[in-house]
Amino acid sequence: MMMFVRKGTFRATASSSAIRLLLQQHVEMGIVPFPPNFPSFSFFNHHHITTSACTKKPSLPKKNGGFVSNTSNDISIDDALTSFYRMVHMNPRPSVVEFGKFLGSIAKKKQYSSVVSLCSQMDLFGVTHNVYSLNILINCLCRLNHVDFAVSVLAKIFKLGIQPDAITFNTLINGLCNEGKIKEAVGLFNEIVRRGHEPNVISYNTVINGLCKSGNTNMAVHLLKKMEQNGCKPDVVTYSTIIDSLCKDRLVNEAMEFLSEMVDRGIPPDVVTYNTILHGFCSLGQLNEATRLFKEMVGRNVMPDTVTFNILVDGLCKEGMVSEARWSSYLKWWIGTFHRMSLLIVPYSMVFAI
Repeated sequence: MMMFVRKGTFRATASSSAIRLLLQQHVEMGIVPFPPNFPSFSFFNHHHITTSACTKKPSLPKKNGGFVSNTSNDISIDDALTSFYRMVHMNPRPSVVEFGKFLGSIAKKKQYSSVVSLCSQMDLFGVTHNVYSLNILINCLCRLNHVDFAVSVLAKIFKLGIQPDAITFNTLINGLCNEGKIKEAVGLFNEIVRRGHEPNVISYNTVINGLCKSGNTNMAVHLLKKMEQNGCKPDVVTYSTIIDSLCKDRLVNEAMEFLSEMVDRGIPPDVVTYNTILHGFCSLGQLNEATRLFKEMVGRNVMPDTVTFNILVDGLCKEGMVSEARWSSYLKWWIGTFHRMSLLIVPYSMVFAI
C-alpha cells in the first residue's frame, strides 16, 4: 500500500539510544532529581506540627482494628498531609501497600504536586516503595508536565530491582506523547522491548496515536505491522486511529483499505470508525461513496449516532444539494433509517437550516 505522511519522519533508533543512556545514567547515580519549586514539608510548620509532638491529631479511620490509609472523599488535603506525618511515625509503620493507597487517594484529588513531595519525604523517612506507589508518582509527574523526571523514576525502578508493569510503561509513553515528544516515546518503547518486556495493545495504541498526531502515519502503519509480528493483536482503536490519520490526509481510499483489512481480521469497526470515513468522503464531496458506506454500516448493525447524521447532512449542505430531488431522497432515506433503528436523534442546529 502506498502511504504518505504529513511531516518528515525521524530516526527512532537514535531516540532509543538516548533513552537508554538516560536510564543508564540515572541507574548508576541512583537518584531521582525531583523538579524544583515543588511544595516542601513546610506545611508541618504551617499546622504547628513537630516531629516530637502534635497538639491535636486528627482521628483516622480504622477497619478491623487496623490502620486504613485511603482517605475518604470529604477529608481535606491538610488532614491528609497530617495523616501522612502520623503514618511515617507509627511503630510499626503501615505497609507499603497502605502508603500506596494513601498516595492514590491524594492523586485522585488531583493534588499531584503534593504526591511528588510526599514521595520525596518517603525516601527521606526510609519508607520503601513498590511498583504501585512509583506508578502513582510517574502519573503525577506526567500530569504536571514533568515527564523527564518521570523517566528518571523508571530508572529508579530498575535500580531498586522492582519489576515495572504495563501501567508503568503506558503512563510514561502517554506522558511523552502528550508533551509532543514522539521521538522519545518511540525510543522508550524500543528500549522497553530491548529489555525483554512485552508491550500490550495499549502501549502500541499510545505510540501509534502519537505518531499519527505528529503526521508520521507511515511509521504508525509500520508499527501496526510490527505489532502483529510480535503477537499483539490490534483492536478497533488501533485501526480507527490510523484510519483517522489517513482521512485527515485526504487519503480516504487508503482508509477504506484498512477498514476492509480490519473486517477481514475479525475486528468489527464501531460507529467512530465509520463516522471518520464518512466525514472523509463528505469532505471530498464524494456523497455517493458516503451513502454506500452508510448502507454498509447499517447492514453490519453498527448503530449510527447524532454525529453520523450531522456528518451526512453537513456534506449535503456543503455541496448545495439539499434542494435537489435526488439528494433530498437520500436525505429522506437517511432519516427513515434512523427512525427504523429507533434512535433518538438530536441534530446540531445546522440541520434545522435545511
